Amino acid sequence: MITLGLIFCSAGRELDEPELYRRLHALDPNVEGAPPRRGVGGGEIAGVGRVADLVEAFRKQHYIVAEPREDADGAPTCALKIGPRAFVEFGRKQIVHFIAD
Repeated sequence: MITLGLIFCSAGRELDEPELYRRLHALDPNVEGAPPRRGVGGGEIAGVGRVADLVEAFRKQHYIVAEPREDADGAPTCALKIGPRAFVEFGRKQIVHFIAD
């Protein structure tokens, strides 16, 4: 739900993947400040698991949608948006209430 809240509060309701990791790192230092490279890194939260695996599961389950893009240097990245399943199961109102609490 924190991931959805961060995306919802971003300009254009989308967030680049590296920026997501930076913001998650600001909330919890166990999360690395950059996305993993070749499956290594991303950080791990005790009792929850690897952050990169959780983000990937969110994608596969359609809670978030990833649109491929290139960053300013031309390196491939992706913009994350709230997916259709999140809107059906939670909706904007519940995301906003979660953020406010």
